[in-house]
Amino acid sequence: MATAATKRAVTALPRRPSLRLARPFFNFPSPFGSSSSPSTSSPERKGTLQKENGVWVYREEKVMPYSPSQLFSVIADVDSYQSFLPFTTSSRVLTAARLGPDGRRLPQPVADKGWLRGTQGERWKMDGELRIGAMGFDEGYVSLVEMEKDKWVKATAKDATMFRHLSTIWSFSPSPSPSPSTPSSAPQTKVDLYLAYAFTSPLHAAAIQSVWDKVSGLMVEKFEKRVRDVHGPPPQQ
Repeated sequence: MATAATKRAVTALPRRPSLRLARPFFNFPSPFGSSSSPSTSSPERKGTLQKENGVWVYREEKVMPYSPSQLFSVIADVDSYQSFLPFTTSSRVLTAARLGPDGRRLPQPVADKGWLRGTQGERWKMDGELRIGAMGFDEGYVSLVEMEKDKWVKATAKDATMFRHLSTIWSFSPSPSPSPSTPSSAPQTKVDLYLAYAFTSPLHAAAIQSVWDKVSGLMVEKFEKRVRDVHGPPPQQ
Protein backbone atom coordinates (compact mmCIF):
# COMPACT_ATOMS: atom_id res chain seq x y z
CA MET A 1 0.00 0.00 0.00
CA ALA A 2 1.37 3.44 -0.94
CA THR A 3 2.30 5.67 1.95
CA ALA A 4 1.03 9.23 2.26
CA ALA A 5 4.53 10.52 1.42
CA THR A 6 4.62 8.45 -1.77
CA LYS A 7 1.23 9.77 -2.85
CA ARG A 8 2.38 13.33 -2.28
CA ALA A 9 5.56 12.74 -4.34
CA VAL A 10 3.61 11.29 -7.26
CA THR A 11 1.15 14.15 -7.15
CA ALA A 12 4.01 16.66 -7.25
CA LEU A 13 5.56 15.25 -10.42
CA PRO A 14 5.45 17.85 -13.24
CA ARG A 15 3.17 17.14 -16.17
CA ARG A 16 5.02 16.40 -19.39
CA PRO A 17 3.97 18.44 -22.44
CA SER A 18 1.64 16.31 -24.49
CA LEU A 19 0.07 15.89 -27.88
CA ARG A 20 -3.71 16.05 -28.03
CA LEU A 21 -5.80 15.21 -31.06
CA ALA A 22 -8.95 17.28 -30.86
CA ARG A 23 -10.59 15.55 -33.83
CA PRO A 24 -9.64 13.34 -36.79
CA PHE A 25 -7.85 15.25 -39.52
CA PHE A 26 -6.91 12.71 -42.16
CA ASN A 27 -7.42 13.38 -45.87
CA PHE A 28 -6.80 17.11 -45.65
CA PRO A 29 -5.61 18.24 -49.08
CA SER A 30 -2.01 19.40 -49.10
CA PRO A 31 -1.71 23.09 -50.00
CA PHE A 32 1.40 22.27 -52.03
CA GLY A 33 0.44 18.97 -53.63
CA SER A 34 1.76 15.57 -52.61
CA SER A 35 4.35 15.53 -49.82
CA SER A 36 5.69 12.13 -50.86
CA SER A 37 7.95 13.52 -53.57
CA PRO A 38 11.58 14.27 -52.68
CA SER A 39 11.13 17.96 -53.44
CA THR A 40 8.06 20.17 -53.58
CA SER A 41 7.37 23.69 -54.78
CA SER A 42 4.43 26.05 -54.82
CA PRO A 43 3.58 29.60 -55.88
CA GLU A 44 2.78 30.23 -52.19
CA ARG A 45 6.20 29.12 -50.99
CA LYS A 46 9.24 31.33 -51.56
CA GLY A 47 11.82 28.80 -50.41
CA THR A 48 12.57 25.13 -51.08
CA LEU A 49 11.32 22.04 -49.24
CA GLN A 50 13.02 18.71 -49.73
CA LYS A 51 13.72 15.51 -47.85
CA GLU A 52 17.30 14.92 -46.70
CA ASN A 53 18.24 11.69 -44.91
CA GLY A 54 14.70 11.15 -43.67
CA VAL A 55 14.23 14.74 -42.49
CA TRP A 56 12.20 17.42 -44.26
CA VAL A 57 14.27 20.58 -44.71
CA TYR A 58 12.86 23.96 -45.66
CA ARG A 59 15.19 26.80 -46.67
CA GLU A 60 14.34 30.37 -47.53
CA GLU A 61 16.34 33.56 -47.76
CA LYS A 62 15.31 37.16 -48.19
CA VAL A 63 16.94 40.59 -48.06
CA MET A 64 15.06 42.92 -45.72
CA PRO A 65 15.51 46.70 -45.28
CA TYR A 66 16.30 46.48 -41.56
CA SER A 67 19.49 46.11 -39.55
CA PRO A 68 20.63 42.73 -38.17
CA SER A 69 20.00 44.09 -34.68
CA GLN A 70 16.38 44.96 -35.48
CA LEU A 71 15.69 41.56 -37.03
CA PHE A 72 17.44 39.68 -34.23
CA SER A 73 15.41 41.49 -31.57
CA VAL A 74 12.20 40.11 -33.06
CA ILE A 75 13.17 36.45 -33.44
CA ALA A 76 15.05 36.40 -30.11
CA ASP A 77 11.91 37.48 -28.25
CA VAL A 78 10.69 33.96 -27.50
CA ASP A 79 7.85 35.20 -25.29
CA SER A 80 6.27 36.85 -28.35
CA TYR A 81 6.35 33.86 -30.71
CA GLN A 82 2.62 33.29 -30.35
CA SER A 83 2.11 36.78 -31.79
CA PHE A 84 3.51 35.93 -35.20
CA LEU A 85 4.85 32.40 -35.76
CA PRO A 86 2.27 30.24 -37.57
CA PHE A 87 0.27 27.86 -35.34
CA THR A 88 2.20 28.86 -32.19
CA THR A 89 -0.43 29.25 -29.47
CA SER A 90 1.82 30.00 -26.48
CA SER A 91 5.50 30.58 -25.74
CA ARG A 92 7.58 31.54 -22.73
CA VAL A 93 11.18 31.43 -21.56
CA LEU A 94 11.73 29.07 -18.62
CA THR A 95 15.45 29.55 -17.93
CA ALA A 96 18.16 31.78 -19.38
CA ALA A 97 21.95 31.78 -19.16
CA ARG A 98 24.58 33.99 -20.75
CA LEU A 99 27.68 32.14 -21.90
CA GLY A 100 30.99 33.41 -20.58
CA PRO A 101 34.19 33.63 -22.69
CA ASP A 102 35.03 30.07 -21.62
CA GLY A 103 31.56 28.79 -22.56
CA ARG A 104 30.45 28.50 -18.95
CA ARG A 105 26.73 29.09 -18.35
CA LEU A 106 25.98 32.16 -16.24
CA PRO A 107 22.31 31.97 -15.16
CA GLN A 108 20.37 35.22 -15.54
CA PRO A 109 16.91 36.35 -14.39
CA VAL A 110 14.38 35.52 -17.09
CA ALA A 111 12.37 38.66 -16.38
CA ASP A 112 15.34 40.88 -17.31
CA LYS A 113 15.44 39.56 -20.92
CA GLY A 114 19.15 40.29 -21.04
CA TRP A 115 19.52 38.47 -24.36
CA LEU A 116 17.61 41.33 -26.02
CA ARG A 117 19.85 44.05 -24.57
CA GLY A 118 23.34 42.53 -24.69
CA THR A 119 26.22 43.48 -26.95
CA GLN A 120 26.84 42.13 -30.44
CA GLY A 121 28.32 38.65 -30.40
CA GLU A 122 27.11 37.86 -26.87
CA ARG A 123 25.88 34.27 -26.65
CA TRP A 124 22.93 32.87 -24.70
CA LYS A 125 21.23 29.54 -24.00
CA MET A 126 17.65 29.25 -22.84
CA ASP A 127 14.88 26.74 -22.33
CA GLY A 128 11.61 27.85 -23.87
CA GLU A 129 8.21 26.21 -23.52
CA LEU A 130 6.14 26.32 -26.71
CA ARG A 131 2.77 25.02 -27.77
CA ILE A 132 1.63 24.63 -31.35
CA GLY A 133 -1.80 23.72 -32.61
CA ALA A 134 -4.12 23.96 -35.59
CA MET A 135 -6.60 21.87 -37.54
CA GLY A 136 -7.05 19.34 -34.76
CA PHE A 137 -3.59 18.89 -33.24
CA ASP A 138 -2.09 20.39 -30.10
CA GLU A 139 1.53 19.80 -29.03
CA GLY A 140 3.46 21.22 -26.11
CA TYR A 141 7.22 20.85 -25.81
CA VAL A 142 10.40 22.46 -24.49
CA SER A 143 13.01 23.85 -26.88
CA LEU A 144 16.67 24.56 -26.32
CA VAL A 145 17.12 28.09 -27.69
CA GLU A 146 20.67 29.18 -28.51
CA MET A 147 21.66 32.54 -29.94
CA GLU A 148 24.47 34.91 -30.77
CA LYS A 149 23.42 38.53 -30.48
CA ASP A 150 22.52 40.11 -33.85
CA LYS A 151 23.76 37.05 -35.78
CA TRP A 152 21.62 33.93 -35.34
CA VAL A 153 18.98 32.14 -33.26
CA LYS A 154 18.59 28.36 -33.15
CA ALA A 155 15.75 26.43 -31.50
CA THR A 156 15.77 22.64 -31.08
CA ALA A 157 12.82 20.72 -29.61
CA LYS A 158 13.93 18.50 -26.73
CA ASP A 159 10.85 16.47 -25.81
CA ALA A 160 8.26 16.84 -28.57
CA THR A 161 5.81 13.94 -28.82
CA MET A 162 4.83 14.48 -32.43
CA PHE A 163 8.29 15.22 -33.86
CA ARG A 164 11.32 12.94 -33.96
CA HIS A 165 13.32 16.02 -34.92
CA LEU A 166 12.40 19.71 -35.01
CA SER A 167 14.92 22.54 -35.31
CA THR A 168 14.90 26.07 -36.65
CA ILE A 169 17.79 28.42 -37.41
CA TRP A 170 17.41 32.10 -38.28
CA SER A 171 20.61 33.85 -39.32
CA PHE A 172 21.24 37.50 -40.18
CA SER A 173 24.08 39.04 -42.18
CA PRO A 174 24.56 42.50 -43.73
CA SER A 175 23.73 42.43 -47.43
CA PRO A 176 26.21 44.21 -49.73
CA SER A 177 23.62 44.42 -52.51
CA PRO A 178 20.78 46.85 -51.78
CA SER A 179 17.29 45.79 -52.74
CA PRO A 180 15.94 47.75 -55.73
CA SER A 181 12.77 48.52 -53.76
CA THR A 182 14.52 50.43 -50.95
CA PRO A 183 16.82 53.48 -50.78
CA SER A 184 20.54 52.76 -50.91
CA SER A 185 20.95 54.48 -47.53
CA ALA A 186 18.61 52.01 -45.80
CA PRO A 187 20.16 49.06 -43.93
CA GLN A 188 20.03 45.79 -45.83
CA THR A 189 20.18 42.41 -44.12
CA LYS A 190 20.01 38.94 -45.62
CA VAL A 191 17.76 36.65 -43.58
CA ASP A 192 18.28 32.89 -43.87
CA LEU A 193 15.72 30.48 -42.47
CA TYR A 194 16.52 26.78 -42.00
CA LEU A 195 13.69 24.57 -40.73
CA ALA A 196 14.16 20.80 -40.33
CA TYR A 197 11.55 18.36 -39.07
CA ALA A 198 10.69 14.68 -38.98
CA PHE A 199 7.62 13.08 -37.46
CA THR A 200 7.77 10.32 -34.88
CA SER A 201 5.44 8.00 -36.77
CA PRO A 202 3.77 7.52 -40.16
CA LEU A 203 0.47 8.25 -38.40
CA HIS A 204 1.62 11.74 -37.46
CA ALA A 205 3.14 12.28 -40.90
CA ALA A 206 -0.06 11.27 -42.69
CA ALA A 207 -2.17 13.42 -40.41
CA ILE A 208 -0.33 16.74 -40.42
CA GLN A 209 2.31 16.72 -43.18
CA SER A 210 0.27 19.09 -45.33
CA VAL A 211 -0.34 21.39 -42.35
CA TRP A 212 3.35 21.58 -41.51
CA ASP A 213 4.24 22.19 -45.15
CA LYS A 214 2.08 25.29 -44.95
CA VAL A 215 3.78 26.39 -41.72
CA SER A 216 7.19 26.38 -43.38
CA GLY A 217 5.97 28.48 -46.28
CA LEU A 218 4.49 31.13 -43.98
CA MET A 219 7.30 31.64 -41.47
CA VAL A 220 9.33 34.33 -43.25
CA GLU A 221 6.19 36.16 -44.34
CA LYS A 222 4.84 36.29 -40.78
CA PHE A 223 8.27 37.25 -39.43
CA GLU A 224 8.50 40.16 -41.86
CA LYS A 225 5.07 41.41 -40.82
CA ARG A 226 6.09 41.23 -37.16
CA VAL A 227 9.25 43.23 -37.91
CA ARG A 228 7.10 45.95 -39.48
CA ASP A 229 4.78 45.96 -36.47
CA VAL A 230 7.70 46.29 -34.02
CA HIS A 231 10.09 48.59 -35.91
CA GLY A 232 7.76 50.37 -38.31
CA PRO A 233 7.78 50.35 -42.12
CA PRO A 234 11.13 50.52 -43.92
CA PRO A 235 12.35 53.84 -45.40
CA GLN A 236 10.63 54.90 -48.59
CA GLN A 237 12.38 55.86 -51.80
